[in-house]
Amino acid sequence: MQKRLTSLRVFLSLAFSLGVHSALNAQALAQAAPGAAAASISAPLRAAATQAPEPADEFQWLEDVMGERSLAWVREQNALSLPELRARPEYAPIRERVFGILSATDKIPYVFRIGPNLYNLWTDEKNKRGLLRRTTPDEYRKPQPAWETVLNIDALGAAEKENWVYKGINCHAPSYKRCLLSLSRGGADAVVIREFDLAAKAFVKDGFFIPEAKTQSDWLDDNTLVVGSDFGPGSMTKSGYARTTRLLKRGGSLAQAPEIWAGQEADVSAGVSVDESVSPPRQTAYRSVEFWTQEISIRTGDGPWQRLQTPGHAVVLIRGEWLFVQPRRDWTVGAVTYKSGSLLATKLAEFQRGEAKLLVLYAPTPS
Repeated sequence: MQKRLTSLRVFLSLAFSLGVHSALNAQALAQAAPGAAAASISAPLRAAATQAPEPADEFQWLEDVMGERSLAWVREQNALSLPELRARPEYAPIRERVFGILSATDKIPYVFRIGPNLYNLWTDEKNKRGLLRRTTPDEYRKPQPAWETVLNIDALGAAEKENWVYKGINCHAPSYKRCLLSLSRGGADAVVIREFDLAAKAFVKDGFFIPEAKTQSDWLDDNTLVVGSDFGPGSMTKSGYARTTRLLKRGGSLAQAPEIWAGQEADVSAGVSVDESVSPPRQTAYRSVEFWTQEISIRTGDGPWQRLQTPGHAVVLIRGEWLFVQPRRDWTVGAVTYKSGSLLATKLAEFQRGEAKLLVLYAPTPS
């Protein structure tokens, strides 16, 4: 996205410069000889109208983002770029300073909560890939909390001869004992997902396992997952993300798992998440039609999907009986217009019936 924006800025800058240059040339010609100026300007226009169509984009093959030719090209460019960067005098001091910040021992141990405990991925010079560790809220309030290591990522990589990078953990409520642990090779987007026992601090023997892919997964119950992944030809979008989602039972195979949701090949991505704050758990499906445009549908059990009439440009979050909406553009509902960037809340059931009473939790100001 950033590369496209940069290219667009360069294009607009060049177009502006060429436009000014052409206008100045035309003005000079008109002052010298009006007839010559008209002929000079109109001749290229006539020629352009008769030119052959633009040739095919010679770099279109790079749009096959996971193709071996595209990946080989990227590796070649990296091999050219890295020596250039390392040769610059500022490279070494910047690298040393950044590494010092990342490996500092006095940094804040930011945490996330799983059940009753607080968890943190701690990295330092000794633990470059990190220690997944936990403590209690009371202990965390102390100047020097006592931490319990749950998983040593560096040791795991050494034992399995893999360059594992921790990419997140998703634990099944309300026990928060069984988790889906995501690991990537070298920090890639694609991950391997393995079932992990948080109490035993060990991987579950013959537990859930999802091979390396750009996967998104969630718990439906103790023995069922919703999985969006690479299931073979046609299962991924052109952007290289999951297009289809399947229902995976414990002991079953992904290849035989039934499909429960699908987007279009032209979508950025599509998938399903589960809200366990209600019973039975609610499934929320999305289609990212464009990068900033989504369609949201919900269902419970194996019932039909119901599309929510939220604006495509909005960020949508559903928790329990509540629907939260943050429009990215002004959104008019009835006689009221809610400003872009507002945070709105309403009862989900009322919204589905078309009787929504939108509560403004936050309204943006000029500052």
